[in-house]
Amino acid sequence: MKRRVVITGCGVVTPIGTHIDEFWQNMILGKSGARPIERFNTEGYTTRIAAEIDNSSSLIPKSEEVADSFSDYALTASIESWKMAGLDEGSFDIRRTGVIVGSSNGGDQFFQENHLSLLNGSTEDVNPEKFKASMINSVPIRIAKELKIKGPAWSISTACASGTNAIGEAVRAIQSGSMDVFIAGGTDDGIQSLNIAGLARIHAMTRKNDTPTKASRPFDKNRDGFLMGAGSGMVVVEEYNHAKDRGANILAEVIGYGATTDAHHITAPHPEGLLAARAMEKALDEAGLLPRDIHYINAHGTGTQLNDQMEAKAIHHVFEEYGKEIPVNAIKSMTGHMLGGSGAVEVIATVLSMVNNFIPRTLNCDELDEALQLNIVREESIPHPIENAMSNSFGFGGHNVSLILRKVRGE
Repeated sequence: MKRRVVITGCGVVTPIGTHIDEFWQNMILGKSGARPIERFNTEGYTTRIAAEIDNSSSLIPKSEEVADSFSDYALTASIESWKMAGLDEGSFDIRRTGVIVGSSNGGDQFFQENHLSLLNGSTEDVNPEKFKASMINSVPIRIAKELKIKGPAWSISTACASGTNAIGEAVRAIQSGSMDVFIAGGTDDGIQSLNIAGLARIHAMTRKNDTPTKASRPFDKNRDGFLMGAGSGMVVVEEYNHAKDRGANILAEVIGYGATTDAHHITAPHPEGLLAARAMEKALDEAGLLPRDIHYINAHGTGTQLNDQMEAKAIHHVFEEYGKEIPVNAIKSMTGHMLGGSGAVEVIATVLSMVNNFIPRTLNCDELDEALQLNIVREESIPHPIENAMSNSFGFGGHNVSLILRKVRGE
């Protein structure tokens, strides 16, 4: 029999909040994190806006280590989730506790800085500490070191699905009995010159530079691409009895996880969303639920033409007529697209919606694309009872992930 897995802690660093309470309040208020990019000169760029993080340097625990921003964000979110779960004060087996962190790009900042140093100088100008800190696996190792975790410390990269996949794989390890506790989630800081230039070349990002806070428009008829963001979301997942025995505050239970691959195109999703739908179906099957048992969907909702169309088709394939009724929202309208960090932050947003029985609205969906036939929560945030919820993530290359959460039951 599979062991039950619950979420007992959450931590975030996002453009609309750098701790859980601030993040939730700004979602309810419909605050956008978008603004003109400040960290580099954007003259000549077709996209000159993003959702940057304010005062990020003040968030990071003091350390002698050289660390890229994507690592700082993940460590900060991990510490918040760890404290919320009460693991900073509890007694547990650190050998049966692990870390898994997803990232799409890794240490973009340090990669680019070292590359420029090499181009403008010599091999002696490459900073070895920055080289080490740019590797994706440096993040779970850093978290394990900070929190004295002795179990496995893994990294995973499935593009924009990385954070959600990380949580799902942590759940699998706990279900199997090999681990009791995991810190899991995702992180990225893609607001770097090469990323912005490259994504602009493939026409993935919004070009609404004159109206930054109106630029991210998931499911809106006038959407023109995603808004780049940065940040991290990390959760503590643990075996139900382990959490119960130590008196932890259980936020939600993870009851379904489905993952598939389109095997279709290096960036574009399969136009019919059949494998995205299959990921949802697998999650429903594991959860033992029917589609109508789901009360809310936190969508991937990037605001690109193709992704929003695909996601709508996938939802209708699984939910049929109920797909026109079930409330759906997309928080990338506020946070921007945090790449590997987005899915984990969206899982946390789903947990908070369940705890509070409240669904934040989708910002900027002023003229709903009626062809999508979705019930987008868009005019205002709404109170809504949620027993079971689904959170979806889809990544370049056709990575599809669906997680199903429910309010915890005592049986």
